[in-house]
Amino acid sequence: MPAVNRHFGQASQSSGYWMSALLGVLKSQKDMRFGAVAASPRFPDVHFSEDGIEYFVIGQPRGFSYLSYRKRDLRRCDDIINEWRPDLIHIHGTERFYGLLAAEGFLHIPVVISFQGILSEIRKVYFGGLSRLDILRTHSFRQVIRGNGMLQDYLRFCKAAKREEFVIAHTKNFFGRTQWDRAHMLALNPHANYYDIGEVIRPEFSKLSWSIEDIDRYSIVFTNAQNPYKGVAILLDAIRHLRQEFPSIRLRLAGDISPSWGYGRLLRKHIAAMGLDDRVEYLGYLEAEEMAGVLCRSHVYCTTSYMENSPNSVCEAQLVGVPCVASYAGGVPSLIKEGVTGLMFSPGDYAVLADQLREIFKDDGLAMKLSQEARAVALRRHDAQEIVNDCMSAYLDICVKHHSKYNNSVK
Repeated sequence: MPAVNRHFGQASQSSGYWMSALLGVLKSQKDMRFGAVAASPRFPDVHFSEDGIEYFVIGQPRGFSYLSYRKRDLRRCDDIINEWRPDLIHIHGTERFYGLLAAEGFLHIPVVISFQGILSEIRKVYFGGLSRLDILRTHSFRQVIRGNGMLQDYLRFCKAAKREEFVIAHTKNFFGRTQWDRAHMLALNPHANYYDIGEVIRPEFSKLSWSIEDIDRYSIVFTNAQNPYKGVAILLDAIRHLRQEFPSIRLRLAGDISPSWGYGRLLRKHIAAMGLDDRVEYLGYLEAEEMAGVLCRSHVYCTTSYMENSPNSVCEAQLVGVPCVASYAGGVPSLIKEGVTGLMFSPGDYAVLADQLREIFKDDGLAMKLSQEARAVALRRHDAQEIVNDCMSAYLDICVKHHSKYNNSVK
């Protein structure tokens, strides 16, 4: 959470802004108190308050994987719950250990878990299109010794995916927002309660509006390239295919892409080998206002993931209004209607991706239509007050059902 970074005087370079955005609008509710708990390998145990919200940090060893946990972490959560005595616990994501609190029967408090990604599905495409040799090339000797290379990360990912399946199968209430996450919940737990709750997006993305008059033509923006399953290599193939037709084509990569470590190093070498060094801009980490500005200046936003649920990067792009091209993967079709609010292609198909980019590059009327339709839909989908109303109604329903069941069991 950004507040934790501020407390320790560090820059906020996390990816979970949907949580702080939701908390920011929920805290205005009368007669309610909110606390936020997070386990982090960067910080010690600490409890502090900011802007009326209590924050509890569970410290973990430096370098600890975010998918790992210790029994101490569960005990610390239990201590915080007993100290703070919440009426309801909202867990964001099925990926980490928090869901075990409900699934293993630690709690007698109503719990709801929001779907983010689903590890068991991402696991199937974890390496994207990398060959075995490419996977080995992502490792340095130092990474192998320290146990933090891509293969070790994959093994931790698989272990966490098994834990996640257990959590989904043994938890009663879920928040989701796509047909995909609902289908996978029902496959593992057909008797669970599913609530369709949207995501609050940071306001910077609705304040700016894309215009065809202000763009750098043939520029493409892409985020989160540091994982191979995000599929940026497919986009690079498409750009190489289009470069002769559009000589000024360029790719803007946002996010941290290491020049000397893991997949980032391999990706940069791949870009150089393709002769695209002069076509790629490495933007690094961007604050919301900066990212919104980049989206406004770009011709297209592209996401090429082999698997996603509802990527907030797509939602942010749609709020700004930049035309979107996305892979038909996971829950993305719940965000984009082909030919209306964006263009789509099958995951891994660089030729169709290139053709969809070509369509937007050559047809300003299509670009403007996609922009206007997507922005209108996104403004409705991410209306903060509507999401707060839905969230509060769901919280109340969960509490009523929980206490009704508890009272009946006591009788």
